[in-house]
Amino acid sequence: MAKKFKKLLLLGVMLIMALGLFACGKNAGIQFTIGDVGDFSTEALYEHPTITKLVKSVDELQQLCVESGVIYTGEKYDESYFNEKAVIVYSFAIPSTMMSVQIDSLKVDSKTLIINTTRFVPKSGIWIDVEAYRFYVLEVNQGDIAQIEKVQISQKDKNK
Repeated sequence: MAKKFKKLLLLGVMLIMALGLFACGKNAGIQFTIGDVGDFSTEALYEHPTITKLVKSVDELQQLCVESGVIYTGEKYDESYFNEKAVIVYSFAIPSTMMSVQIDSLKVDSKTLIINTTRFVPKSGIWIDVEAYRFYVLEVNQGDIAQIEKVQISQKDKNK
């Protein structure tokens, strides 16, 4: 009886592992790295635009800068960079410097790229603080985002 139980338990564990591998293989997400934002700035010191934009070329980067007031002074994102890679420029304000935001994953749903984020919020208390601005540049492979037509944010909140 104990041998049968062990066999069934082992078979169950193997089945769960196999299902996990197959489920994760479908839309496991897009690999990304966080790019250097040091070469990006804005003209207004205390005003930053809200941006969620997929940039696939130098022309698109220049257009983004003209439309949003963002200034890019770097050399990394040039023609040769965009031959294989693309960037997602994500700029936004949060109500307090006591909050932080983490980029969890990038997923594709049809022709939409979803940026999954977690916003960490203080547990309790009354806090008066100034608005904070965050600027991310997410670097991805061109092949992973070839069919993407729009970008959207999915945000969940967690207490610190």
